[in-house]
Amino acid sequence: MGSYRVMSGVARFLFILSLFVVSAQLVCPIAPCPRLEDGYPPPLADDFVYIAQTDRWAAINQDDCMLLGKLDKNGGFQQKNCYPRGVSLSAAPLFVVINEQYPDNYDAYEFRSGVLVPGKILPECGSFLPEIDGKIIEFQEYKHSKPPRPIWNLPGIFKK
Repeated sequence: MGSYRVMSGVARFLFILSLFVVSAQLVCPIAPCPRLEDGYPPPLADDFVYIAQTDRWAAINQDDCMLLGKLDKNGGFQQKNCYPRGVSLSAAPLFVVINEQYPDNYDAYEFRSGVLVPGKILPECGSFLPEIDGKIIEFQEYKHSKPPRPIWNLPGIFKK
């Protein structure tokens, strides 16, 4: 139980640290922004631009282990490693825990090949539970607002 709290604190710290890294990349981008012809969605109506980041490492807390991998352009998680809880992750690359950033049963979307499925994030088991009869929308219809209904497995970021 004690090691789980340490892991959660470390995961939260790494998530906050990743926000600073992303902010630094937005101020001084290394690569040019993706264009429509690159296959990415167009800028959103409220001046937020979606930038794909399929090269960043992501982690999913699931039962008694942490899955480490990357999100592909369709939102699918491509697992590379599985670490038991309590094991040191000092040799692992910098990652963001994508299912532990929100409270239990938090309303969210899941990104699936260009559409958004409404549902809830269930961090205790590392799962997304779709809403029965929930309205599925196209990604281009998503309105990024403050606070937004998050897209838990979004393979990128929004930039204003």
